[in-house]
Amino acid sequence: MYRRLPKRGFTKPNKKEFETVGLNKIEDYVTMGRLSPTGTGAGGVITMKDLVDANVVSTIKHGVKLVASDKVNTAKDLPCRYPLNLEVSSVSSQAIELIEGGGGSVVATHFNRLALRVLLKPHKFEPGMIPRRARPPPKMMEYYTRYERRGYLSKEIQLERQLRKLGLDEKVVV
Repeated sequence: MYRRLPKRGFTKPNKKEFETVGLNKIEDYVTMGRLSPTGTGAGGVITMKDLVDANVVSTIKHGVKLVASDKVNTAKDLPCRYPLNLEVSSVSSQAIELIEGGGGSVVATHFNRLALRVLLKPHKFEPGMIPRRARPPPKMMEYYTRYERRGYLSKEIQLERQLRKLGLDEKVVV
């Protein structure tokens, strides 16, 4: 029997499997009132915790990947109905175009297991003892430093965040 059906291949032990969420699903939850378009995060950003609290996704193991549409054979090239500011683990290029076409922004941010636990369950940590976020491993560093993927370590995203912190308009400086 083992000769007829041999075991072939292998599974990667360190493979990251992101929960995929379609942009249309997020828009539907905002329309229903279950998700705030401004989010509860700092600066009006919708984080992965907001998505879990609104039951857009049930559990997050490694992160969330934002795609343009979670339905097959749906070609909606319309921009977002709401100006959404999202922070997720990964994002598709078509979703970036749709969000920015609607006046929003999206940032791809790396979360290791501890950082994801801090984000999703902050009550389990003492107020002054929240650990800093780890940098991405070398294999993933290229993804998070590219502006085309809206990585949080890209120079353009970091400049936007600093200008927002200072209260300056980015069009004046750039």
